[in-house]
Amino acid sequence: MQDKYNSIETLSQSRRIDQMREEFIQVALRSVNNQTLFIVKWENKDTLKYHIEGNMTFISKSRWEKFITEISSLVKLHIVETMSGNEADIHIFFGELKEYPEKYKISYWNELLANNTFDNWSDQKYNNKYQLISTSYCIDTSRTNSTVRGIYNIKRLFLKSMGLLGSIDSKGSLFDYSPNEPVTRFYREDKRLIKLFYSDSIKAGMNLSEVNKALETLDLESLYKAKL
Repeated sequence: MQDKYNSIETLSQSRRIDQMREEFIQVALRSVNNQTLFIVKWENKDTLKYHIEGNMTFISKSRWEKFITEISSLVKLHIVETMSGNEADIHIFFGELKEYPEKYKISYWNELLANNTFDNWSDQKYNNKYQLISTSYCIDTSRTNSTVRGIYNIKRLFLKSMGLLGSIDSKGSLFDYSPNEPVTRFYREDKRLIKLFYSDSIKAGMNLSEVNKALETLDLESLYKAKL
């Protein structure tokens, strides 16, 4: 009987690992017009500097710093605040969307200005190797309809600034693609995906096939069991 129960438990865990793998691919590789793009991430850096412009709203300083500390631990990079926008890698703007495109020279600004419903926007710039060189995001405080929505946007867009551009169908995740009731907590499931994304085996510029090959070489079971 014990062997039977062990087999059932192993099968159940195997399914969870398969789900983690599938969710990782969806989060790591954004699809546009049914075409899967490449891995985009920070590489060849040991420190990332972020700059906040405007008054940080919705989230307390202590809660924000705890989130940044957790991210830093997962991606194995120092993430620190800088008072100088000129030396920042990640720019966080609290203000109106109409001010954002020109201030940060973002892509697709015509699309942004034409839309009257967005409460946020993000932009990523990378080199020909798909290594990030600069990111920014805007939280439009006047359009954000709740504190919960504000906290969700602040955290989710920071993860986009780390290169995690995709989304999944999971009501308990910061990566949920349709957060009608957004979460603000940082759950273990999301932490696994972020840690995996910044493993040494996942490289900027990888396509779907290369990512799948890399995943086959990794001990996903240990990651699944890890206390994060």
